[in-house]
Amino acid sequence: MGSRTRQLEEQDRELLKFHERIGDLWLKVQSLKEQLEIERSDRKDIEEEHWDKVEVLTELRSQLSELQQNLATANQQLEEVTADRQQVEAQLSDLQKRLDEVEQNSAPVIDLSDKAGEVMNFFRTLLPKDTKLPKNTMTKLREILEATED
Repeated sequence: MGSRTRQLEEQDRELLKFHERIGDLWLKVQSLKEQLEIERSDRKDIEEEHWDKVEVLTELRSQLSELQQNLATANQQLEEVTADRQQVEAQLSDLQKRLDEVEQNSAPVIDLSDKAGEVMNFFRTLLPKDTKLPKNTMTKLREILEATED
């Protein structure tokens, strides 16, 4: 019986060590599960942050594309305005040359506005004596003479 008791005691000690190892392994498993949950939570946060950044990046790319289109349109308009400006400058230069030519070749301007009375009297001599001219005839004649000065 002595050897049987020793055998049982030995088995009890091995069983106790086995239970201790199971307990240690159980604690490790629980610790690993907690770490796994933390890592899953962290990964979920990182993925959400990633998709938020992807969304922001997509919006920024859209804005950049729109700005590039606006810039292209503005550049095209600038080219058109520059071409128009060059055309206007060429026309202005041409007109300035023509004006210079006219000024060099033109006769001096005669001021006829003070001659309206004389012209009116001349026309009266051509008309029968009893003809009455409208009241605004003198004003109209002045306007015509002043217009011919321009």
